[in-house]
Amino acid sequence: MVDEFKKLLNRTDLPAMLMDYDTTFNLGNFYVSWLTFRVTDFEDLEACPMPTAGLACFIHSKKEQSSHEYFLNMIKEEIPELSSATNVLICTDEETSIVNAFEKVGDLVCFIETYNLRTLRFMLPTFLRK
Repeated sequence: MVDEFKKLLNRTDLPAMLMDYDTTFNLGNFYVSWLTFRVTDFEDLEACPMPTAGLACFIHSKKEQSSHEYFLNMIKEEIPELSSATNVLICTDEETSIVNAFEKVGDLVCFIETYNLRTLRFMLPTFLRK
């Protein structure tokens, strides 16, 4: 999936790509965080929306900043092209430990927003047309 993701970076013939990082659920004694992205080479139709794919999954025992930093540093190492991508917006749910981890890791991406995901759904159509 990483190779498919890399093929979408810096494409000017496609809409900008929205990524999302969120701790989605508690799995017993662990938490599961997903880094997902919109597959922008599919058309975004009302009856058939643009698919979202999982880029990486992180299972961790504590919802702490250091856990998210570890994961984001792994992503930074595996996909160094992400730091210079001009067509990517990464969104979070404003969880403090995640936002602080992105800030500490630094140049993982060019642009990050911590929109509340409910607010983002109103902005998404405009962003994806860019």
